[in-house]
Amino acid sequence: MKLLAPSFFFLSLTLVLMGCATAEPTNPSLALLPSATPPPLRATPTLAAALQPVATVPAAVDSGSPTGQPSPNATLPADIAPVAPPATAIPPQLPSPTPPPLPDLPPADLLTLAQSRWHVGDTATAEAILRQLLQLPTLGTAERAEALYWLGRTAVESNDEATAVQAFRDQIASAAPNPNSHFFLGQLNAAAGNCPTAVAEYQLFLAAAPDLGAYIWPRIAACTAERAQIIAAYQQALTSEAHYLVSIATRRQLASFYREDGAYEAAIAQYAAIRTAAQTPQTKGEMTYLIGSTYILSGSIAAGYATYQQGVNEYPEAYESYLGLIALVEAEQPVELYQRGLTNFYAQSYPPAIAAFTTYLEQTPTAANPEVYLFLAWSHEAVKEFPAALAQLDAYLATAPDDPEVIGRYYEEKAALETRSISVSQAIATLDAFLSQYPTHPRASWASWRTAVLADRFMGDEPLAAARYLAHATSYPQDENAAEAQFRAGLLTWGLGDADSATAAWQQAAAQPTEWGRAAQVWLIDTLPADQAAVYVATAAQAQGASYYTLRARDLGAGLPPFVALPANFALPTAAQKTADELEVEQWIRTHFGLPPEAVVQSQLVDGLAADPRLVRGTKLWEIGLYDEAKRELEAVRTAYADNAQLSYQLALYFRDLGLYRSSILAAVAVLTRAGVTVYDAPPLIGRLAYPTYYQELLLPLAEQYGYDPLLHFALLRQESLFEGFATSSALAQGLGQVIPATGEYIAQKLAWPNYVNEDLYRPYINLAFAAFYLDEQLGLFEGNTAAALAAYNAGPGNAAEWRTQAGNNHDFYVETVNFSETRLYIRNIYTWHAAYRFLYGGE
Repeated sequence: MKLLAPSFFFLSLTLVLMGCATAEPTNPSLALLPSATPPPLRATPTLAAALQPVATVPAAVDSGSPTGQPSPNATLPADIAPVAPPATAIPPQLPSPTPPPLPDLPPADLLTLAQSRWHVGDTATAEAILRQLLQLPTLGTAERAEALYWLGRTAVESNDEATAVQAFRDQIASAAPNPNSHFFLGQLNAAAGNCPTAVAEYQLFLAAAPDLGAYIWPRIAACTAERAQIIAAYQQALTSEAHYLVSIATRRQLASFYREDGAYEAAIAQYAAIRTAAQTPQTKGEMTYLIGSTYILSGSIAAGYATYQQGVNEYPEAYESYLGLIALVEAEQPVELYQRGLTNFYAQSYPPAIAAFTTYLEQTPTAANPEVYLFLAWSHEAVKEFPAALAQLDAYLATAPDDPEVIGRYYEEKAALETRSISVSQAIATLDAFLSQYPTHPRASWASWRTAVLADRFMGDEPLAAARYLAHATSYPQDENAAEAQFRAGLLTWGLGDADSATAAWQQAAAQPTEWGRAAQVWLIDTLPADQAAVYVATAAQAQGASYYTLRARDLGAGLPPFVALPANFALPTAAQKTADELEVEQWIRTHFGLPPEAVVQSQLVDGLAADPRLVRGTKLWEIGLYDEAKRELEAVRTAYADNAQLSYQLALYFRDLGLYRSSILAAVAVLTRAGVTVYDAPPLIGRLAYPTYYQELLLPLAEQYGYDPLLHFALLRQESLFEGFATSSALAQGLGQVIPATGEYIAQKLAWPNYVNEDLYRPYINLAFAAFYLDEQLGLFEGNTAAALAAYNAGPGNAAEWRTQAGNNHDFYVETVNFSETRLYIRNIYTWHAAYRFLYGGE
């Protein structure tokens, strides 16, 4: 197994520039202050050429003020006084190391190179380039301003606060000041505890970007000492539009202040506004409880209890409604018994739920809601009172013994309860009784299918499961699960050594033009002699679609191995080809959607879309590194236009240029969905937006070093993170390759990676190095079995090895042997993505 040297990822330029040491700031204890005499703010170009520059604002600072105090032109609330930061300290100076020679490139290209290294998280190289670039006597004023800005951004990422502060100060004092520099100075000063300066910088930034007030005023509030000014800042935040979750967070904070200060009416108004904006019953219930408790604090006891009642009646799912219920019970307030039982049930307070439901039935024996018996059954099951739970289900059936809906629900719930808490065999017996008594019931086909699934996946009784799958397909040939039943019956009998029965079952399934029919074709091609398989090979070759089994059958028929390696004529599209591709897409959209010849179809954002406030806010937030907040705003735009192919295409390009790759991919997929085509039928540019090769400058050398197919790695990244470098999963997997912290530590040790910390997993060039090492390690461990290597990447080498022991090296048997549904889907997806990459980039 080859180990990756950390220096591998640095370009040849990097190897030269790494010798450039970072000098210590002249005064590391210096207070972080803004420039003494900043000039008026003006627009500055950004990294992505497609982005609109920040609008110029007039005289946002008083250039005659030695303190940099905001001028009256800045829009500030009357009760938040602008703070004049002290100006007594000597500002730090940028270090001036003796630079090694730069490559023979124009300054603009060197700046682009530095930005590209910053983009992949290689801040050391980016900083070295920028420091030397700033020493060039031929550097233009605009280029110098841009280089200073990116030096500041780089220093922020490297936690070099002194360098960042000086760079941003010099940037603001340059001929092309970028107002975003004020935001970063605000961040740096706030982190250093220098709040007066931080507030002043944030206010200067707001003068240039007032539409970001909802995001900036809370930062000002967090760095403000006077409570009245804190509250005023949050109030000011609400005057700017933002994603509803941002407004909710601001209102929460305001409400807590009002409540603490005894301004109960104002607090209630904020809680009510949150309840109106909230989209889940849990949040609505929480706000209702807070309204009630605030009423009680204010002395309005009756109003408080009435509000608690509202929470119990309307939002029983919320835990806070349960807290309100406790308060009502303790105060001996009457509560409607059915809702009382529901609220207890959702809070997992099962004995009180049983008591409430039982009393409810005693008081309303003839008018009770039939659902009460189901909740009673689930409550008894939760406290392991299984006979009582079954008795409640019987009582539910007795409410309407001739109602088909009630009958079906009864048997479904009874079988589910028995599966969970009693025995699978008893659940199968219950479903068999249902099928015997109600063979034509609308749920009969489901019950038949369920018995086979229970025998297969819960009991592991392969002969019984195979027989039940076949019986299901025979009894219900029109059922949506019939083809899958035949496929699984074939798989089970093949595993039992009965090849003839397996072939017969697969042939029945293969006659149906469904995904499971294609799955059966895979096994018929794989197991039958060539002359007998020829008909299925021909069918697979003509099959349309991009699903896993369709592609797998096609590959098998063509004699291709699983995850066939990259062909020799692999090539990424050239710049000229990309331009031609854009013209092709525009014509395709016009033709495919029947637009008139004069219809304007373009790759640039149309005016209405470009002016969407969410897009404008999201872009500005992205430019100042607030990626999660930006993604929220921009995702709202993407989903709003998902039904419009032309606008989704424009957004795919825009998000690509911005660097929000996940949203770009999803927007491109929306174009395919709206057009009703697959990647194999759409113009190449749409396909390449949906299946991109981002970070190719890092990934291709890695794949060459380790000797694996780079398209496999692209497909893996698409599955893991959709190329989102700041992604974090619920299992704390991080970055492009979704490496979990423990695995990151292991890889760092194996690679002897210098100065590794967990946060490095969010640096693309490190995450890709780690993911490449781990993927190669698994490919080596499983001797090139790609399915097993991917299973190991997703579910761990131990599980992957166990499945391989059962399935051997047969790819198709291995995939079906994987008994983690997530991992099985993971392998199928990456196979599907890999096929798309092969089609788009492999010269097929």
